[in-house]
Amino acid sequence: MARMKTRQLYFILLVGLAATLALASAAAAQTGKSVVALERNADITILPNGDARFVETWVVDFQNGPFTFAFREIPKNKLRDIVAWSVREGATVFQEGSGDFNFAVTETADAYKITWRFPPTNQRAKFFSDTRAFELQYTVRGATRIYDGGDQFWWKFIEADRAYPIKTARVILHLPAEFAADQIKTSAYLNYTETAGGRVLDGRTVEFNGGPFAPDTFWEIRAQFPHVLDAKPETWQQWDDRVERIAAQNNFIAATAFVIIALGGPLLLLALWYLFGRDKPTAWRAEFLPQPPDDTPPGVVGTLLDERADLQDVLATIADLAQRGYLRIRETDGFGAPEFERTAKDDANLASFERLMLDALLRGQVKRRLEEVRGSFYAYLDGLQDDLYRQVVERGFFPSSPLATRNLYFRVGKWGALLLPLVGFAIACFAFAFAPLAFLPLCGLETLFIALLGLSRVMPQRTPKGALAAAQWNAFKRYLAHLENYDSVQAARAKFAEYLPYAIAFGLEKTWIEKFKLADTPAPTWYIPYTPPPDDWTWRSGATRRDAQVDESAASSDASDAFDASSADASRLRDSLNAPKGKQDAPKLDTFARSAFVGLNRVSGNLFDFLNSSASAFVEKPTTRSVTETLARGVGDAVEWVSSSAESSSSSDSSWSSSGSSWSGGGSSGGSGGGGGSSGFG
Repeated sequence: MARMKTRQLYFILLVGLAATLALASAAAAQTGKSVVALERNADITILPNGDARFVETWVVDFQNGPFTFAFREIPKNKLRDIVAWSVREGATVFQEGSGDFNFAVTETADAYKITWRFPPTNQRAKFFSDTRAFELQYTVRGATRIYDGGDQFWWKFIEADRAYPIKTARVILHLPAEFAADQIKTSAYLNYTETAGGRVLDGRTVEFNGGPFAPDTFWEIRAQFPHVLDAKPETWQQWDDRVERIAAQNNFIAATAFVIIALGGPLLLLALWYLFGRDKPTAWRAEFLPQPPDDTPPGVVGTLLDERADLQDVLATIADLAQRGYLRIRETDGFGAPEFERTAKDDANLASFERLMLDALLRGQVKRRLEEVRGSFYAYLDGLQDDLYRQVVERGFFPSSPLATRNLYFRVGKWGALLLPLVGFAIACFAFAFAPLAFLPLCGLETLFIALLGLSRVMPQRTPKGALAAAQWNAFKRYLAHLENYDSVQAARAKFAEYLPYAIAFGLEKTWIEKFKLADTPAPTWYIPYTPPPDDWTWRSGATRRDAQVDESAASSDASDAFDASSADASRLRDSLNAPKGKQDAPKLDTFARSAFVGLNRVSGNLFDFLNSSASAFVEKPTTRSVTETLARGVGDAVEWVSSSAESSSSSDSSWSSSGSSWSGGGSSGGSGGGGGSSGFG
């Protein structure tokens, strides 16, 4: 008895588990319900008055339902109205109303929508797949295009706004009269792309076949036949034709404008530079000048030649002030760390930018190390550059500041390049239908404005006086750059220090120093190497940071060169340096006396380091900024940065063709047919 009860309990549990699994499976199937349209076919008859009578057949596979209704919505933009709606399923004719086997038609300002209802699908044995066939009938009035050259029927039979696939579609189009085959022109479009046309079955029947169609794709059919319809063009057609004519005219204008801009734009920029940026030719000619043509300061000369007040001009001004006796540059350690030292020479005769330079370096002090200048000098840079630009204007070299001239043309190019895309976007949003090619001249203008950004660099124009001065100073620059072609380096040793500031302004400092380094040229008197303390006589006078890393033998050799000692003195010095600690002999006093002459070869490395480190220090800003400064810097950098392509197919039977030479109207690309809209199930 107990065993019988146990079996009954197991049986009940097994049945319950099976029921639970069945319900879970049904629930899972319900959540994955879908629709596949196996066929979307139509028989369309064009009536003599231009109306079109549709009889559509929908064969639908409902999967994992239930579904209880379907709808089809057709836009009103390319028709007058839709009448005579009806729906049937087999022998069952749906009635207008609500509930099962009923339909309702609603009309809005933009579309007609028919919704038909039916008993739930996917019941019992047909739960997973239930195929139903519906017939939808309606008459579209005012949907044909009327032209003297041929009437057209153009319709989006498969709409894009749907969430289900359609496997095949077939449309039989009955024409209003019988025509010769060569009088009938057909085509089809899949998402704007022309595909195979229809097949002419006889003089008044055309067949279109297509598919499969994935969701979000549309399919249009189009047929043209001789003008026989007793109808006038509808308002929508008149508007479309007007837009097409205007667009064709505007496209011609846009293409012509693009050609004019493409050909004339470069000529315009060339003429702009020729008239307002090119220097007037000067009669002065010379291959080189062995001395400066006048007493213009090196920083001003550098600004004159490259039309920019830059760091080269700042460094050249410092070297010039030192050469003229207003400043000394002293090494504070054996590694060449520089210190700026003001002399007692009166600065009454200095130009404003030169006095500002001294103030930026020393801040009212007599001495100031480069590390102290770092982080503060940048605050003076704009003022120094403005003063240099002011100098070239006051001396009559330019009619206005080169910087202001560049900025003027740069701003025009920048704002033009920024605003034109906005204009193009506005045209695309509001006027694209009237001018599809309007972007062409805009692209040409955009290129023109971008080219103006680059042209702005060469737009500063020198005065006749400035052009003459530039020619003379360029001749002097060629002399410095190719000294060995015009003169002897040995003979020009005395001019090394005097011309060094100009070499810096011209960007020739490296080659200028290298030329004279091997000619036993004295270093500039204003550049004072490091002098070791009396008790540290083993330090190599004039050592550079590069020299500090060489091996011991090179160090010994450099030491003897630095002191300019005789070979015997050099030998004794090397022996002393190599001797064990505590047994080194100090060099004699006459050795130090002979070291008073400082050769350029001993300080050239430090001179280069001085120029490089100064350039870096002069543009360095403090490492800490306020929140306001940080935000302002970010905005400034942003502004500166602104300035500096479904699975688908259509039947391709070789007997399908499109005849006729051209369309009577409406254009030749897809997308302009009536119909379309949306459809769905629920």
